[in-house]
Amino acid sequence: MLTRCDAAADDDDDGVYSILGDISEFTSRIWYGYQSYYELLSEMLPTSQQPVLVPAGLAFLMVYEENYDLWVQLFYDDGFHPSPHGTYLIGCCLYAALFGRKPPSPTTDDSVAALFASARLLHMASMGDDKPFPTAEEAAYLKRIAERVVLKGHRPATLLSLETVAQMEADEANDDGY
Repeated sequence: MLTRCDAAADDDDDGVYSILGDISEFTSRIWYGYQSYYELLSEMLPTSQQPVLVPAGLAFLMVYEENYDLWVQLFYDDGFHPSPHGTYLIGCCLYAALFGRKPPSPTTDDSVAALFASARLLHMASMGDDKPFPTAEEAAYLKRIAERVVLKGHRPATLLSLETVAQMEADEANDDGY
């Protein structure tokens, strides 16, 4: 599963993520890295064991581009762990990738909350960082994002090309004296 760029990468504090670039650069690097592993595994594994690439990180980037306020809600306050909103988006991406069809749609806020009712204890909630569940409207939007990215192959506008990422990495290697 293609991981998502953490909200901490959106900070301007020159933290650890600055070496991987901004959110678009970070996600692009991860995407092409996962694609190379996917291609290698596809060649090495028998047909009955072909890998599935779940582009959840691209779905997160698409939300970042289209609805920044909702993107912030995809994370707990630590900027790392996915909130119920982020978990729902990841679940929609997994479902679409594994089953090749749209995930079922909860139609009310109560039906969204029911999805989480039998879930394991939410890690951050157990630490006092409780986040609300997505509303039915937010869940429908996140499901549409998963459909567009996973089933229709849409790519975020800010996803960099493989050539751009390769050039960035070559430039960085030269800057480091390699």
